[in-house]
Amino acid sequence: VGGSVVILDPASGELLAICSAPNYDPNRYGNYSDAAWKLTAITDQFEPGSTFKPAMLSAMFDAGYKAPEDMVFCELGVWNVMGETIRDTKKYGDLSARQALVYSSNIGMAKMAKGWDKRVMHDYAQRFGFGRKTGIELVGEISGTLKHPKDWMPFSQLTFSYGHEIAVTPLQMCAMYATIANDGIYVSPRIIRDIFHNDKPIYYDAGAERRRVMTEETSALMRDILAEAVEKGTGVNAGVDKVQICGKTGTAHVVQASGGYAADRYISSFGGFFPKDEPRITIFVMIKEPTGGYFGGAVAAPCFQRIAQRIIDLEGANYFQPDQPEQAIDHTFAAMPNLVGLAKEDGMRLLRTNGHDFRLYGDGEIIISQEPAPGSRIPQDDYIYLTTDLRHTGRDSILSVPTVVDLPVRNAVNLLAERQFKVEIEGNGTVVRQQPKAGDHVPAGETIKLFCKAAI
Repeated sequence: VGGSVVILDPASGELLAICSAPNYDPNRYGNYSDAAWKLTAITDQFEPGSTFKPAMLSAMFDAGYKAPEDMVFCELGVWNVMGETIRDTKKYGDLSARQALVYSSNIGMAKMAKGWDKRVMHDYAQRFGFGRKTGIELVGEISGTLKHPKDWMPFSQLTFSYGHEIAVTPLQMCAMYATIANDGIYVSPRIIRDIFHNDKPIYYDAGAERRRVMTEETSALMRDILAEAVEKGTGVNAGVDKVQICGKTGTAHVVQASGGYAADRYISSFGGFFPKDEPRITIFVMIKEPTGGYFGGAVAAPCFQRIAQRIIDLEGANYFQPDQPEQAIDHTFAAMPNLVGLAKEDGMRLLRTNGHDFRLYGDGEIIISQEPAPGSRIPQDDYIYLTTDLRHTGRDSILSVPTVVDLPVRNAVNLLAERQFKVEIEGNGTVVRQQPKAGDHVPAGETIKLFCKAAI
């Protein structure tokens, strides 16, 4: 038995938790198999099975190929097609497209996919991030396996619709569910939010990728369907009191190294998020070769439920209720005032008057630097970082020099210009040295010399 759990903030892509089993004690790693040293949530791939169905159904809706109430006959649980047999766990007859997901009909998904453009199916899978690394700042991540449509067999198009002939990581799956939760916008997962040096924030580009995968309308529709899957479909064991859960179960055979599927070895999974409106948490659970049962609804869904309930208990159920209109966060943009050179109390008063939150660093009485730079247009609810010094010399505003070493010279110039510095460049390519050095305090408008070297 093994498995992984991944928890993401769907809006920011921040990795809130990640774990894999079996685990090990790093202080006594020699006592464990090297297989336990891996973070399998990013290093191992598996066929997702039915937890992949929301990606394909959302693609059908978003591309205008299917509508939620379109009907499909599910062959009473057995469909012989192309010399193969597709089965459902129950003898379903006519189901709507949304019901095919709620009740997890393989036949329903396959019949809807039959005849569709396989290039569109592949394109949406790529949009969701499958077939490539997420780029998270962890060592050992793999890209999974997403075959090009030219390499598909005729039957592949059918099985792909319900999560076969594709291999994924738990992190990729969690990011897919986070995309549905986040109004259809994919945000690449990350573990670093900010970098501080001597208690001061410094420039950091998290490299987070944000792209639209589907329309907001498709995303809202999928949240409704996934909520129904938990309320009365295969995911009922994932439900909790007071907070509406959205999610989908999955059960798949283990793929053998020699090819084909192991008849009596399974992977159980559940992906979901909550609350349905304004989701804050996305969780993906994958359990490999469980004992005493193997269906995702019986094994992985209760695991999801226990994790979700624990998070809700820690935060309080009210945290997961939709904001009331009078409490809604103001996301309007405002121009950043110039606070450099002001007395600390005056700068803080100005920010409070304009409804800005801020963080203050240093024990001085004069503001010597600010982030973002004056004139920047920022969301009203963004933090503003202020740095103070103990003494003020009475000359021009004093600023802290940011670090630009290892940045491409163009990025370095843009950053320094934003901080009101002049720039002198020697060489080209990447910055290898700067003068004055990072952290020095110099007057605004000071010239920073960059020593650059081109890559060989």
